[in-house]
Amino acid sequence: MTFEGKNNYVVNENKLNLCKLMNELTQKYNLLDASARKELNDFLDFLLSKASRHDNGGQKSYKQNILKVSVWTEEDTKAFHENARLFEQWKPEEW
Repeated sequence: MTFEGKNNYVVNENKLNLCKLMNELTQKYNLLDASARKELNDFLDFLLSKASRHDNGGQKSYKQNILKVSVWTEEDTKAFHENARLFEQWKPEEW
């Protein structure tokens, strides 16, 4: 067997393994109810989006987006602090 022949054998074996794997995944997927299928699809979408964020374009885009996040001053947060103080003073009606 030549190297090229051996290489083709490895490629064909990989294709066969991939076919077996895909058949097994399809069989398992078909055993799931609609809710579990949706959950699996959502999880796969999550993994794919996570993978796409790890490329360089994703990092650059992430950095650009994070720089757009607003920064609040102490003056901006005064209303929240005042509302928190008032909430702590509030006494709910007892029955």
